[in-house]
Amino acid sequence: MKRRPILIALAVLLALIGTGAVYAYVHTADSRAVNGMKAVSVLVVSKEIPVGTPWSAIASGGYVTTESVPASAAPSSALSSTTADVTPTFVSTYAIPAGQLLVREMFATKPAQVGVLAIPGKLQALTISVPISADVAGYVQNGSEVAIYSLVQLQHPVSSGQQVGTNPIVSKLLIPRVTVIAVSQPAPSSASGGGTAPTGNLLITLAVNQQQALRIILAQKLGDLYLSLLTDSSVTADDGGTIGAGTFNPSLLFTR
Repeated sequence: MKRRPILIALAVLLALIGTGAVYAYVHTADSRAVNGMKAVSVLVVSKEIPVGTPWSAIASGGYVTTESVPASAAPSSALSSTTADVTPTFVSTYAIPAGQLLVREMFATKPAQVGVLAIPGKLQALTISVPISADVAGYVQNGSEVAIYSLVQLQHPVSSGQQVGTNPIVSKLLIPRVTVIAVSQPAPSSASGGGTAPTGNLLITLAVNQQQALRIILAQKLGDLYLSLLTDSSVTADDGGTIGAGTFNPSLLFTR
């Protein structure tokens, strides 16, 4: 019987501890929610910032305005004012559209200039020649990101689970993603295809590393190159390529 008061007191103590823990959790959760709703200042682009614009020119050029957004909606690297700690000589690495929230990663060291050609970082400029039909009808332009595919006819038989011919044609993803830094012709003015279709070849200058340059040069010597125009969300991945028979076999187009 003497233990009963002790057990009751212990139960009451545990209940108080539990209640306190729940209160503390709820209180901190409320604080977290309030902190997330607190307004913070961020820079928002009011007119498009051209690629290569120095950070020092952002304020004087009237490119941005200061707006308030919930703290939970602002990235940790969001820039809050034109006096932010960004190196003045850093430039915008691409054209930043109006309405975009500015973050630190949008600015980096100025690309090396060779004449009017801007070559990013430690990359090299390499020019290839492709027909317009292999260049997304001319819509690949300066600043575009593209994937490069190669089409090569081999001079020896290849077997991939089945004999596919004595001189098979191989189509393969050569470079998953690379940046275009110059083209020899402006993009068509309309996507409707009206008027006379352009013909001939285009010169496309790419920013590549040494290994990419070696692969592209070899592939162009051996066969044909094709470009596909990419967006930020486009997915490219090497899948081993597709082998077609020297003698056309339609069933190969549908096998995986």
